[in-house]
Amino acid sequence: MEIMVVVAILGLLVSMAVPVYRMVNRKSKLSAAENLLRQYAAAASQYYLENGVTTVNVSELVGSDAYVVVPPHQAFSNAELTNGGQITAGVPMVLTGLDIGDVTRGF
Repeated sequence: MEIMVVVAILGLLVSMAVPVYRMVNRKSKLSAAENLLRQYAAAASQYYLENGVTTVNVSELVGSDAYVVVPPHQAFSNAELTNGGQITAGVPMVLTGLDIGDVTRGF
């Protein structure tokens, strides 16, 4: 009898914990994606100032000797920027292909 009560209590605790875990996991991924777009925006702004242009490909911004040294997290391996990876001043960036949906950042 006591074991059934313990199992029932554990079941209730798990049923409450799983949705909270999923929500926190989604918020964490969303925050990481927004941070990546924020880094790209800052790097693009610096690139624009140094080179006198208003468009740059993200591949020119990421690398060991580039503006964004750390490559995107493994969670973003399937993600890509709209417009073929081009970042243009005044055009919002959209990161697509994420399991949490698309993430947009105005620029």
